[in-house]
Amino acid sequence: MNQVFKRHRFDSISEHPGKAEHINAQLNQIASEDAALTSYITNELAGSSALFIDEVFKELSQLQRENEHAVNQYTYMNHMLSNQYTSLIEEIRTQSVTIRYDKKEPVS
Repeated sequence: MNQVFKRHRFDSISEHPGKAEHINAQLNQIASEDAALTSYITNELAGSSALFIDEVFKELSQLQRENEHAVNQYTYMNHMLSNQYTSLIEEIRTQSVTIRYDKKEPVS
């Protein structure tokens, strides 16, 4: 039995790190709209003074910080997962192939 051994290297896919950019752009849009909403509410309530207004400001500030933290965390995770995926693809793009075959006599 004869055999042929070959290492095949597939083309590199370099655009994978950019895959996270689309999702991260949407997350950044959410963060931007959150900041605009917070600014709008703050401006509307700026002239008011009451105990519940102070509570609204505190709650609004807390929610904005939580949202900003979540957006930053998801953005970081998207970049990390995209980089891990690219590393896996680069690692498995070279594969060993062994072909075994029987050599047959030519028919005369």
